[in-house]
Amino acid sequence: MDSTSVFALCLLLCVSRTFSTVAPWTELEEAKTYLNKFGYMEDSQDPNNLEDIIEALKVFQRANELPPTGELDEQTLEVMRSPRCGIQDPFNQRQQKYRVMGRWRKRALTYRILSWTPDLSRSEVRSALRAAFAYWSEVTALSFREVQFGAADIRISFHTKDGLCPVPFDGPGTCPRPSIDLVCASVPAPIH
Repeated sequence: MDSTSVFALCLLLCVSRTFSTVAPWTELEEAKTYLNKFGYMEDSQDPNNLEDIIEALKVFQRANELPPTGELDEQTLEVMRSPRCGIQDPFNQRQQKYRVMGRWRKRALTYRILSWTPDLSRSEVRSALRAAFAYWSEVTALSFREVQFGAADIRISFHTKDGLCPVPFDGPGTCPRPSIDLVCASVPAPIH
């Protein structure tokens, strides 16, 4: 056996030992699914390549202010299992692979309703939005306030269909349609 084969075998044993002592295989599968779904691993990567998984875990850990060990520990699993939006995390695809974008320092956010749904009264819409933003305030360091005129950090409008954007509405019980700013930059509308 040549020295390259011995090195590769040792590396594989070390990496395998790291995962076997920290996380059972079911949790590893759960983590791989999460990392793929939320943009930490590219589609072209082999989801069974332990080096890619370790690198993706380190990026996830850095993005969530955890020690970037690359190990699937309880703290990492706890963050992965926390409630969250279904949209991928905001990595800048045009720059270096896995580069995490900078933080948004603003904590007190405003929102404005630009158009209304015919399915609910305005008070029902406002109540639902207040409840949703209250939830986000409970699990983040953010606060939200409605403004009725002028600029707002979050602009909300209701639409029945948009044929211009290639991303479909997910439908009941699934992820809300993502922001045009994130997905359909060519379509001139705030959120749909």
